[in-house]
Amino acid sequence: MVKPSESIRTLEALGADLFFLIERFKDHGQITWMSSYQLMVRLLKEQCHVEQDAETQAQRVSIKPNKEVPSDSLQNPSDPDASYDGHKGQG
Repeated sequence: MVKPSESIRTLEALGADLFFLIERFKDHGQITWMSSYQLMVRLLKEQCHVEQDAETQAQRVSIKPNKEVPSDSLQNPSDPDASYDGHKGQG
């Protein structure tokens, strides 16, 4: 259970962990073909910004605001075809 006041910090930490895992295994062909890895890449693209610091060249992950996340984004990793419909709600 995450307190609402801590949710942004928790999401930022999860985004950083997700980015770390993707970067760690991106050169391992057997892993990049796995559907779970591909779902992680999709989740990162749809829900996070990855920015590079000009001075240190370090990459930083930030969570996209809700309005920037596409309505057909991956909301439920256990059901990758589920999406959000503005009229009906989560699918």
